[in-house]
Amino acid sequence: MALAAALVAVLYPIGYTLLVARLAISYTHSLTAAWYAASLVPAPNVLGQVFGLPLLLSIGSATAVLIVEQLPRPPWHGRSLPAWATGTRGLILSVIVVLVAIVVGIIAREFALLVGIVAGGATGFVSGWLQELKKARRISALTRWGALGSFLYVLLTVMSLLPPPDPASVLPQVDLAGVHIAGARLLAHTDGYWYVFGRDGVLHAVPDSQAGQATIRP
Repeated sequence: MALAAALVAVLYPIGYTLLVARLAISYTHSLTAAWYAASLVPAPNVLGQVFGLPLLLSIGSATAVLIVEQLPRPPWHGRSLPAWATGTRGLILSVIVVLVAIVVGIIAREFALLVGIVAGGATGFVSGWLQELKKARRISALTRWGALGSFLYVLLTVMSLLPPPDPASVLPQVDLAGVHIAGARLLAHTDGYWYVFGRDGVLHAVPDSQAGQATIRP
């Protein structure tokens, strides 16, 4: 339960930021209006903005790097090494991950795969670097986790906005039998109202009594 709560606490701000950015880019063209519109969306839908292949791959590749960082040191650790061989194992693994991701991304032409793996490798490298600073007593454990959390916030937000969102994929289509709104896209249905964006970017609040039967499709 504590882990789930911590996950929600980390992902909700990211999801809200993504939703505001996507609404501003695709519909409102105003951060203020997009912020208000996002406040109408239920929490589960906000969290849904974060989940996807890039996030899952980021978590997987970052976990792999962090696990490698915790493995016992090799027998030759501590011996004199050439300058090119120094550095954390997270850095070495990150370089390998990036190279593999580039090759796989080029071959498969999968942007999400490429971004997710590279982001995970970057997360592992940053975590390892912060850990080295902590061991050197240059930062505290709390500072390390705070810096890592800030890095993840920025990384996942930027990663999820690249490439720029397609308006057709931000919100689902909706047809309300009781009213006609051209190019209607469903923002939320809450407190007895259907909040719908029209093709012109105007947000309509349609009460259940007027909406009639609703048909939702991607």
